[in-house]
Amino acid sequence: MRLIFPPRLTVLDMFRGSYLITTLISLTFWISSVMAFYALALNVANLAGDMFINYAVSSLIDIPAILFIYLLIDRIGRRRIIMSSQTLLGACLVALAFVPKDQSTSILLLYLVGRFSATCSLNTAWFYTAELFPTNLRAQACATCSLVSRVVGISASFVGRLSSYWEPLSMLVLGLPALASAALTYRLQETMGKELKEMAGEEEQDEEGGEGDVRLKLMAELEAERQREAKAAEV
Repeated sequence: MRLIFPPRLTVLDMFRGSYLITTLISLTFWISSVMAFYALALNVANLAGDMFINYAVSSLIDIPAILFIYLLIDRIGRRRIIMSSQTLLGACLVALAFVPKDQSTSILLLYLVGRFSATCSLNTAWFYTAELFPTNLRAQACATCSLVSRVVGISASFVGRLSSYWEPLSMLVLGLPALASAALTYRLQETMGKELKEMAGEEEQDEEGGEGDVRLKLMAELEAERQREAKAAEV
Protein backbone atom coordinates (compact mmCIF):
# COMPACT_ATOMS: atom_id res chain seq x y z
CA MET A 1 0.00 0.00 0.00
CA ARG A 2 1.33 3.42 -0.92
CA LEU A 3 1.49 5.71 2.09
CA ILE A 4 0.51 9.34 1.70
CA PHE A 5 2.42 11.90 3.72
CA PRO A 6 2.05 15.69 4.03
CA PRO A 7 4.38 17.60 1.69
CA ARG A 8 7.82 18.30 3.11
CA LEU A 9 8.47 22.02 3.65
CA THR A 10 11.64 24.01 4.24
CA VAL A 11 12.61 27.10 6.20
CA LEU A 12 11.92 29.22 3.14
CA ASP A 13 8.24 28.28 3.34
CA MET A 14 8.05 30.16 6.64
CA PHE A 15 8.52 33.37 4.68
CA ARG A 16 5.87 32.68 2.08
CA GLY A 17 2.13 33.17 1.96
CA SER A 18 0.14 33.49 5.15
CA TYR A 19 3.05 32.38 7.33
CA LEU A 20 5.21 35.42 6.57
CA ILE A 21 3.50 37.67 9.15
CA THR A 22 3.41 34.87 11.73
CA THR A 23 7.12 34.21 11.24
CA LEU A 24 8.13 37.86 11.52
CA ILE A 25 6.08 38.43 14.67
CA SER A 26 7.39 35.21 16.20
CA LEU A 27 10.96 36.32 15.52
CA THR A 28 10.16 39.65 17.15
CA PHE A 29 9.10 38.24 20.51
CA TRP A 30 11.83 35.59 20.40
CA ILE A 31 14.59 38.16 19.80
CA SER A 32 13.29 40.67 22.36
CA SER A 33 12.96 37.92 25.00
CA VAL A 34 16.42 36.47 24.41
CA MET A 35 18.10 39.87 24.23
CA ALA A 36 16.49 41.07 27.46
CA PHE A 37 17.09 37.78 29.29
CA TYR A 38 20.81 37.65 28.55
CA ALA A 39 21.39 41.39 28.88
CA LEU A 40 19.87 41.34 32.36
CA ALA A 41 21.75 38.18 33.32
CA LEU A 42 25.10 39.56 32.16
CA ASN A 43 24.64 42.88 33.96
CA VAL A 44 23.64 41.55 37.37
CA ALA A 45 27.06 42.60 38.67
CA ASN A 46 26.08 46.25 38.13
CA LEU A 47 23.33 46.05 40.75
CA ALA A 48 23.97 47.60 44.16
CA GLY A 49 24.75 45.24 47.01
CA ASP A 50 26.52 41.92 47.20
CA MET A 51 27.14 40.53 43.72
CA PHE A 52 26.75 36.89 44.77
CA ILE A 53 23.45 37.47 46.56
CA ASN A 54 22.13 39.42 43.59
CA TYR A 55 23.13 36.65 41.23
CA ALA A 56 21.49 33.99 43.40
CA VAL A 57 18.25 35.95 43.71
CA SER A 58 18.14 36.70 39.99
CA SER A 59 18.58 32.99 39.23
CA LEU A 60 15.97 31.89 41.77
CA ILE A 61 13.40 34.24 40.24
CA ASP A 62 13.24 31.83 37.29
CA ILE A 63 11.54 29.21 39.49
CA PRO A 64 8.31 31.18 40.17
CA ALA A 65 8.32 32.25 36.51
CA ILE A 66 8.28 28.62 35.34
CA LEU A 67 5.62 27.74 37.93
CA PHE A 68 3.56 30.68 36.70
CA ILE A 69 3.67 29.30 33.15
CA TYR A 70 2.88 25.77 34.30
CA LEU A 71 -0.21 26.90 36.21
CA LEU A 72 -1.62 29.45 33.76
CA ILE A 73 -0.57 28.53 30.23
CA ASP A 74 -3.66 26.34 29.75
CA ARG A 75 -5.95 28.78 31.54
CA ILE A 76 -5.24 32.21 30.14
CA GLY A 77 -3.58 31.15 26.89
CA ARG A 78 -0.22 31.45 25.20
CA ARG A 79 -0.86 34.75 23.46
CA ARG A 80 -1.94 36.51 26.65
CA ILE A 81 1.16 35.33 28.50
CA ILE A 82 3.42 36.52 25.68
CA MET A 83 1.66 39.89 25.45
CA SER A 84 1.53 40.52 29.19
CA SER A 85 5.10 39.39 29.85
CA GLN A 86 6.46 41.42 26.95
CA THR A 87 4.52 44.48 28.09
CA LEU A 88 5.75 44.10 31.66
CA LEU A 89 9.29 43.45 30.47
CA GLY A 90 9.29 46.53 28.26
CA ALA A 91 7.82 48.72 31.00
CA CYS A 92 10.47 47.59 33.51
CA LEU A 93 13.32 48.16 31.07
CA VAL A 94 12.08 51.61 30.07
CA ALA A 95 11.65 52.49 33.76
CA LEU A 96 15.20 51.27 34.48
CA ALA A 97 16.44 53.68 31.83
CA PHE A 98 15.27 56.68 33.85
CA VAL A 99 15.33 55.60 37.51
CA PRO A 100 18.06 57.51 39.41
CA LYS A 101 21.07 55.36 40.28
CA ASP A 102 20.73 56.06 43.99
CA GLN A 103 17.34 54.28 44.06
CA SER A 104 18.93 50.86 44.52
CA THR A 105 15.80 49.18 45.89
CA SER A 106 13.65 50.35 42.99
CA ILE A 107 16.30 49.26 40.51
CA LEU A 108 16.55 45.81 42.06
CA LEU A 109 12.76 45.39 42.07
CA LEU A 110 12.44 46.46 38.43
CA TYR A 111 15.35 44.19 37.52
CA LEU A 112 13.75 41.13 39.15
CA VAL A 113 10.32 41.80 37.61
CA GLY A 114 11.99 42.23 34.22
CA ARG A 115 13.93 38.99 34.64
CA PHE A 116 10.70 37.23 35.67
CA SER A 117 8.91 38.56 32.58
CA ALA A 118 11.74 37.62 30.23
CA THR A 119 11.75 34.06 31.57
CA CYS A 120 7.97 33.77 31.15
CA SER A 121 8.09 35.11 27.62
CA LEU A 122 11.03 32.99 26.50
CA ASN A 123 9.64 29.72 27.83
CA THR A 124 6.14 30.37 26.50
CA ALA A 125 7.61 31.18 23.09
CA TRP A 126 8.52 27.51 22.62
CA PHE A 127 4.92 26.38 23.16
CA TYR A 128 3.38 29.18 21.14
CA THR A 129 5.67 28.88 18.13
CA ALA A 130 5.19 25.11 17.94
CA GLU A 131 1.42 25.54 17.89
CA LEU A 132 1.30 28.41 15.40
CA PHE A 133 2.84 26.33 12.62
CA PRO A 134 1.60 23.06 11.09
CA THR A 135 3.27 19.70 11.65
CA ASN A 136 5.27 19.76 8.44
CA LEU A 137 6.71 23.18 9.34
CA ARG A 138 6.80 23.03 13.15
CA ALA A 139 10.36 21.82 13.70
CA GLN A 140 11.76 24.30 11.18
CA ALA A 141 9.86 27.18 12.82
CA CYS A 142 11.05 26.43 16.36
CA ALA A 143 14.64 25.84 15.24
CA THR A 144 14.77 28.96 13.08
CA CYS A 145 13.31 31.27 15.74
CA SER A 146 15.64 29.86 18.38
CA LEU A 147 18.70 30.09 16.14
CA VAL A 148 18.04 33.62 14.89
CA SER A 149 17.23 34.96 18.36
CA ARG A 150 20.36 33.47 19.90
CA VAL A 151 22.60 34.69 17.10
CA VAL A 152 21.18 38.19 17.58
CA GLY A 153 21.43 37.63 21.35
CA ILE A 154 25.23 37.54 21.05
CA SER A 155 25.06 41.33 20.95
CA ALA A 156 23.41 41.39 24.41
CA SER A 157 26.82 41.56 26.05
CA PHE A 158 27.55 44.81 24.22
CA VAL A 159 24.26 46.59 24.90
CA GLY A 160 25.55 48.00 28.19
CA ARG A 161 28.20 49.98 26.34
CA LEU A 162 25.53 52.10 24.69
CA SER A 163 25.17 53.94 28.00
CA SER A 164 28.45 55.69 27.27
CA TYR A 165 26.69 57.61 24.47
CA TRP A 166 23.46 58.29 26.36
CA GLU A 167 22.77 56.73 29.74
CA PRO A 168 19.18 55.51 29.13
CA LEU A 169 19.99 54.19 25.64
CA SER A 170 20.92 50.63 26.60
CA MET A 171 17.68 49.97 28.46
CA LEU A 172 15.59 51.66 25.77
CA VAL A 173 17.16 49.45 23.09
CA LEU A 174 15.89 46.46 25.06
CA GLY A 175 12.59 47.85 26.32
CA LEU A 176 11.04 49.45 23.25
CA PRO A 177 11.27 46.30 21.05
CA ALA A 178 9.59 44.35 23.86
CA LEU A 179 6.66 46.79 23.91
CA ALA A 180 6.45 46.64 20.12
CA SER A 181 6.42 42.84 20.11
CA ALA A 182 3.63 42.83 22.70
CA ALA A 183 1.50 44.96 20.39
CA LEU A 184 2.35 42.87 17.31
CA THR A 185 1.55 39.58 19.06
CA TYR A 186 -2.07 40.73 19.27
CA ARG A 187 -2.33 39.99 15.55
CA LEU A 188 -1.58 36.30 16.09
CA GLN A 189 -4.26 33.75 16.87
CA GLU A 190 -4.67 32.07 20.23
CA THR A 191 -3.78 28.36 20.06
CA MET A 192 -5.01 27.23 23.49
CA GLY A 193 -7.55 24.45 23.20
CA LYS A 194 -7.32 24.31 19.41
CA GLU A 195 -6.34 21.27 17.39
CA LEU A 196 -2.87 21.49 15.93
CA LYS A 197 -2.69 21.97 12.18
CA GLU A 198 -1.15 19.08 10.30
CA MET A 199 -0.31 20.75 7.01
CA ALA A 200 0.38 24.23 5.69
CA GLY A 201 -2.71 25.80 4.18
CA GLU A 202 -5.09 23.94 6.45
CA GLU A 203 -6.10 27.07 8.36
CA GLU A 204 -7.13 28.85 5.17
CA GLN A 205 -9.32 25.89 4.29
CA ASP A 206 -10.82 25.93 7.78
CA GLU A 207 -11.72 29.60 7.39
CA GLU A 208 -13.45 28.87 4.10
CA GLY A 209 -15.21 26.04 5.85
CA GLY A 210 -16.29 23.11 4.24
CA GLU A 211 -15.34 20.42 2.19
CA GLY A 212 -12.14 21.66 0.87
CA ASP A 213 -10.39 20.87 4.10
CA VAL A 214 -6.89 19.62 3.34
CA ARG A 215 -7.09 16.82 5.86
CA LEU A 216 -10.33 15.53 4.40
CA LYS A 217 -8.79 15.51 0.95
CA LEU A 218 -5.84 13.52 2.27
CA MET A 219 -8.13 11.00 3.94
CA ALA A 220 -10.27 10.73 0.83
CA GLU A 221 -7.21 10.10 -1.31
CA LEU A 222 -6.00 7.43 1.09
CA GLU A 223 -9.41 5.74 1.14
CA ALA A 224 -9.57 5.77 -2.65
CA GLU A 225 -6.15 4.14 -2.76
CA ARG A 226 -7.31 1.42 -0.40
CA GLN A 227 -10.40 0.74 -2.50
CA ARG A 228 -8.31 0.42 -5.66
CA GLU A 229 -6.01 -2.04 -3.94
CA ALA A 230 -8.98 -4.05 -2.64
CA LYS A 231 -10.46 -4.30 -6.14
CA ALA A 232 -7.11 -5.32 -7.56
CA ALA A 233 -6.81 -8.07 -4.93
CA GLU A 234 -10.26 -9.41 -5.81
CA VAL A 235 -9.32 -9.69 -9.47
